[in-house]
Amino acid sequence: MIEVVINRLPNSKLSPNARVHWRTRHKAGSEDIEEVTPIVWVAKEGIKDLPYKKAHISIEWVAKDRRKRDMDNLLSASKYFIDSLRHGGVILDDDAENVSYSLAYRVSKEEGPQTIIRIEPA
Repeated sequence: MIEVVINRLPNSKLSPNARVHWRTRHKAGSEDIEEVTPIVWVAKEGIKDLPYKKAHISIEWVAKDRRKRDMDNLLSASKYFIDSLRHGGVILDDDAENVSYSLAYRVSKEEGPQTIIRIEPA
């Protein structure tokens, strides 16, 4: 199993409910890939048999506040985090045939905000 910890929640500009210009959304997504791909490289170090052709990805969002968030919006905003797994060489592709997901959300003032992604072969 590979664990990638990002010390923030997904960028709100990437939420499907965000009313931002497409260039702003694209820039935010590109910045996420640039930020997270090196974290992925470090996390996968020493793991053999990569990239995984089929994988199960568990995503846990840890918030610091009690604001209500929709899981589907969090997943959509995390798209570029998942793309970073492909760019970082952990998964071969992120299409529906090769990847399954489990999602969790919790509040923790001590740990949050974080996005924790765990990847294991399926």
